[in-house]
Amino acid sequence: YNEINPTKEVLEASKIRPTQFIVPVFFLLLGSYINHFVEDQTQFVKAASILSMIVAGVIFKGMLFGKYPSLKQMRKMGLFIIIATIMLGLFIGEVVFEFLFG
Repeated sequence: YNEINPTKEVLEASKIRPTQFIVPVFFLLLGSYINHFVEDQTQFVKAASILSMIVAGVIFKGMLFGKYPSLKQMRKMGLFIIIATIMLGLFIGEVVFEFLFG
């Protein structure tokens, strides 16, 4: 039992279908949109935008690793993916929406 290399079954289980991307991408864009466009930037609004991006990150993590990331490496990577998703969401909010609607 090798801790570092995920087994073939894990890789098979984590095959990603394109339709699965719709949900996390929706949350990511929602978070970016809220973060960028709601004029009244209260704590609640900030929290809502970050929360929806975290949801997107968690879904991406689940898609990449299957539902049960038991390996320690995956846990670390999972956190990295969630943080990266939030950063991506903030970036999309700033750059893309500004470009499209600014």
